Amino acid sequence: MPADSVDIYVLGTGIFSTLHFTTETLQALRVCRHAFVLHDDLGVHARIAALGPRVHDMADRYDAGRIRRDIYVEIAAEVVAAASQCDEPVALVVHGHPLFLVSATEYLLELARGRQLTARVLPAVSSFDTLLADLEIDLGYGVQIFDATTLLEHAWMPNPEVPTLLFQLTTTLIGEVVTETESLTIEPLVKHLLLAYPYDHSCLVLHSATHVLDVPGVYATPLGGSRRIRPWSFGGDPRYTFRRLDPFAGCHCIRRSVIAARCTRECGSHTSAS
Repeated sequence: MPADSVDIYVLGTGIFSTLHFTTETLQALRVCRHAFVLHDDLGVHARIAALGPRVHDMADRYDAGRIRRDIYVEIAAEVVAAASQCDEPVALVVHGHPLFLVSATEYLLELARGRQLTARVLPAVSSFDTLLADLEIDLGYGVQIFDATTLLEHAWMPNPEVPTLLFQLTTTLIGEVVTETESLTIEPLVKHLLLAYPYDHSCLVLHSATHVLDVPGVYATPLGGSRRIRPWSFGGDPRYTFRRLDPFAGCHCIRRSVIAARCTRECGSHTSAS
C-alpha cells in the first residue's frame, strides 16, 4: 500500500528497546509527520525522532489511579484528530506488537473506520515471540492464550491438556493504572485455575529482557502457592510464565502447560476493558 493512501500507521517497536524495530516499521516512520509514542523508553523516542516525525509522548498519560480504558480511548481520539488535519500520515507507536494485547490499537482502528480514515497495521515482535525464545519452546503444535482478567470475567476454563499462555497477571481484575511495586494478589485467578490444574502444578515465572542492560530471568513456584506476585521482581517489564513439562509420546517435542503474563507497564497493553 503506497504511503499516500495511508492516513494512520499503527506500529510496534518490538520488546527489546530499539533493537526490535523492523525495516518496514522504520520506513513507515520516515513518511510520517507525527508519531504518537506509547512507550516509556526514551531511547525509543529518540530513535523515532531521528527518522523525522514529531514525537508526542503518550506514556505520560499513565497517572496512578486513572482508568486504563479511558487513557486508550483518549489516545485513539488524539491520533485520529491529528490524522484528520494532516496531509501526511501519522503513526501510533506502541511497545510490542500493535495487535497483541493493545487496547489502544483496537479503539484507534474502530474510530478511524468511523471517520473514513485508512489505517494500516504493520507486524512487530511481541511478548509472545520473546517468550518462545526465552523458554526455547515451540508452541506451534497447539496453544491457548488468555488475558487473565478476561478469563475470569467469562469464567473460561483452560484445557489442561493444551499448552496455555495467560497474560497480564499483575493487573488481574484491576482497571486502574498500577505504579506501585509491592506484590499484587492473584488469588482469584489461582482459585479459578485450581479447578483445572493440581495444587502442586509446577510453574515458572519468566521475565523477558526489554532493554540492553536487562537480562531474562525465571523462577519456579507451585500454582497453589502463587497467591501473590511481584510485578517487577527482575527490575524491568516481566512476562510471567507458568509451565508443566510432561512426556509427549509420538512427537519430538514436549507437551507444556504454560501460563504467561505481560505486565501492563508495557504501554498500551490489553486490559479488562477489552
